[in-house]
Amino acid sequence: TFAGTLSSGAITSSGAVTATGTDTQQYRLLQGTVTAGGIFKERTITGAGVSNDVSIFAESINDGGEIHFMTGGSATKRVTIDSSGNVGIGTSTPQKKFHVEHTAGASEGILISGASDTVGHTAGILLRAEGGEADSALRAKAGIFLERTATYGIGKLHIANRHNSDNVSATTSDANITIYDDKVGIGTTSPTTLTEMRGVVPTLTLSSSESKTWSIGDDIAKISFFSRDGSGIGAHETGFILNESENSGASLSGALVFGVADYNTAAAEAMRIDSDGNVGIGT
Repeated sequence: TFAGTLSSGAITSSGAVTATGTDTQQYRLLQGTVTAGGIFKERTITGAGVSNDVSIFAESINDGGEIHFMTGGSATKRVTIDSSGNVGIGTSTPQKKFHVEHTAGASEGILISGASDTVGHTAGILLRAEGGEADSALRAKAGIFLERTATYGIGKLHIANRHNSDNVSATTSDANITIYDDKVGIGTTSPTTLTEMRGVVPTLTLSSSESKTWSIGDDIAKISFFSRDGSGIGAHETGFILNESENSGASLSGALVFGVADYNTAAAEAMRIDSDGNVGIGT
């Protein structure tokens, strides 16, 4: 227990340190398994662990050993550091080292912004899959960046993964995928069409994940052309290129089948090239 006086107030046997003043400023230290330890800075006490200002509440080891931060006179735990060192914002039960939980229905949780309004400046997140190095090299080989390109914060979203074996971190120059003006660029940061792939020999691979005994006529891979127009027969496939199995068994031989659509009908086969190179039209 405590006894005595301070110039700022009194230390009572309850362990409370009270600073007198017009705002009734108070600092409390509590300990126990029912009312756990805590430090409260408050103007008017409105209940256990609640104040009109700010509260820092440290639970005893028996009660979980967590630290909670409350604001605005609310008992709601705004920030929590649990006994494992996990930090939670908006949740008192963080599941990872940093866990943000926002209001139900809200789309935002974390805001990262750049301090500059200059075109070309970025805001982003760097990722590193290793611990700190003795040479203190940052060496963050991946990142997500928003590069400002115009007013109102308009910009390009880059996903970068740097494959170089060096101590240099990823930047927008290492972007593998860029989203800009409703277009997606792969291998280019300035896509000119809805999706653009750029490289020395850009290759699009469609790979079936099936591992089975194949049958004649099974679909292996397909490119489909589709209309979302709701008139007529409604949304439907207007054309396709299909790679189709020509044999049965574990090994494959494939034909290319081309389909087109007549007026107001779904696409159907119009031509095929078999595995021997023979071309069939209407057959």
